[in-house]
Amino acid sequence: MQSGWDCGVPLGAPGINADRQLAEMRRRVDWAQFALDLPMTSEPGMRFLYCNANCHLLSALLTRVTGTNALGVARRELFEPLGIRDIAWPADPKGDNYGWGDLQLHPRDMARLGQLFLQRGRWGERQIIPEAWLRTATRAHVEHTGGKDKYGYFWWVSDELPGLFEAVGRGGQRITVWPDKDLVLVYTGGGFEAGDLAPFI
Repeated sequence: MQSGWDCGVPLGAPGINADRQLAEMRRRVDWAQFALDLPMTSEPGMRFLYCNANCHLLSALLTRVTGTNALGVARRELFEPLGIRDIAWPADPKGDNYGWGDLQLHPRDMARLGQLFLQRGRWGERQIIPEAWLRTATRAHVEHTGGKDKYGYFWWVSDELPGLFEAVGRGGQRITVWPDKDLVLVYTGGGFEAGDLAPFI
């Protein structure tokens, strides 16, 4: 999230649509090329700006490197070992899954993903995710995000609750993992401030 591309505005900026580039990208045929053609507003690595185009480009790169899209890789390497079978994940016109989100899972399967991270990447007798990479992904790489939390590799890292990290989706969809409390929480609703639930619990 520090690509330097003009992806709208930082989170929380009032009165401006932070997803304007996402809407424009979705009107194109080649979404990855759209991302690559975005103008730069800062040097890469200098400024945090949540940008859906970053995520989608990563999905497109995964397709090019593996020969299958992100859903194909996830089914083989992650979902099948976890017993997750009922999945939907939309794709762009070229077949690249939406890198920024819209992965559809049942709450119980979301909890399986959280449990995998709670168990340091291990499921039964199998190490599905290398523990060292998992630790790296869930620690803060960006200290200043414009909000109270920090940012890892697609995981938000709590500044107020040590050790807590979250996958935060649109509309209140969330997987919270809190190793210090041996806890995985899944939220699939709205109408509440999800950030207030973990301290309460």
